[in-house]
Amino acid sequence: MGRFSFSKSRRNGQSHPPRTAKARRTVRRQRGLSVETLERRELLAANTVGLISIDEARASDGYTLFSPQTGRDSYLINNRGQVVNQWHSDYNAGLTGYLTEDGDLVRGGVLRDNVNGTLAAPGASGIIEKFNWEGEKTWSYVYSTNTELSHHDLEVMPNGNVLVMVWEFRSGAESRAAGRNPNKLSLGYLLPDVITEVKPTGPTTGEVVWEWKVWDHLVQQYDPTKENYGIVADNPQLIDLNYVSTGPGKGANAAD
Repeated sequence: MGRFSFSKSRRNGQSHPPRTAKARRTVRRQRGLSVETLERRELLAANTVGLISIDEARASDGYTLFSPQTGRDSYLINNRGQVVNQWHSDYNAGLTGYLTEDGDLVRGGVLRDNVNGTLAAPGASGIIEKFNWEGEKTWSYVYSTNTELSHHDLEVMPNGNVLVMVWEFRSGAESRAAGRNPNKLSLGYLLPDVITEVKPTGPTTGEVVWEWKVWDHLVQQYDPTKENYGIVADNPQLIDLNYVSTGPGKGANAAD
């Protein structure tokens, strides 16, 4: 081993032992980890919003639009993970967002403060927003009442209107009157789907100009006293009211 000598402390002049060889090696390893962590942070920063890897031979040319479900921003990135554009909302993201040919963003938002507790199921939305390329909000439409709530998906139409997936509340009494088996009303109500076409009429207003309701296209073979009684297998154009045995009933998560 090499020789070690004592040195004076600059603060009080007292002698203290020098660092041992083991201590020196520990310091070197700690410094190495610090540099490695910094390099990794720089690499992540270069990838902006979290791109980990890309196989350029297999990746499609174009851009990716996404909205983190627990955040309020929407991102358009290229294949290198670089942000091409970013939009900020006052609401957490719903499950859908689309770019129009004009570069506008139309997206759903989670309007939790105004959502009826019964309708606050997974996928609930409540508000639709439109932003121009510069990030300015040009339209917002609340679709949340005690009996209806937008959810999951929407679709921008060529005429500028928006197709919206909506839940409508149907009580236990309504469900039984339509032929629902009472043993399949575990929650005491149903949430059948409605597809609505909303025409924007102002910065915060819209008009429902068309709608299609699951409730108007039912068949059931449980209660022969109801008008919609029939053999399910003989009516593929209709929806079996008793197909789903638990929860709020059968629903859709996407519109196309």
